[in-house]
Amino acid sequence: GMTIVLWTFPMIFIAGLTKVGELKKILPFLATASDAMLVGDWRVFDDMLSAAAPLALLTLNGWLPTILRFYCRLEGHIGEGTMQASVFSKLTLFNIVQTFFVSAMAGSLFDQ
Repeated sequence: GMTIVLWTFPMIFIAGLTKVGELKKILPFLATASDAMLVGDWRVFDDMLSAAAPLALLTLNGWLPTILRFYCRLEGHIGEGTMQASVFSKLTLFNIVQTFFVSAMAGSLFDQ
C-alpha cells in the first residue's frame, strides 16, 4: 500500500515531463534552459525532456519487480513459485492503480 503512495509522486512528475509547456510555467528555470538551447526554431531542450519521460517511466517500472520481490522476501515466502505468484499479484494491482488513478491525477494536475 505504502509503495503505491510513495511511487506515485515520481510517476506524476515524470508523466508531467511530457507536458513541457505546463512544466515551464511551474518551473521557470526550464523556460530559460529551453530558450538557451534553440537551434533555429527547434527547441532541443523541450524535445529532450519529452523524450526522457518514457525512458524514465520504463526505468522506474523496471525496478519495481525487484522492489516487490524484496517485500515478498520480508513477508516470509519460502518457495520460489509462491514468491513469484505474490510478486505477480502485487505488480498487477500496482499497475492497475498506477495506470488508471495516477495517470488521471497527473493529467488533471498539469491541465490546471
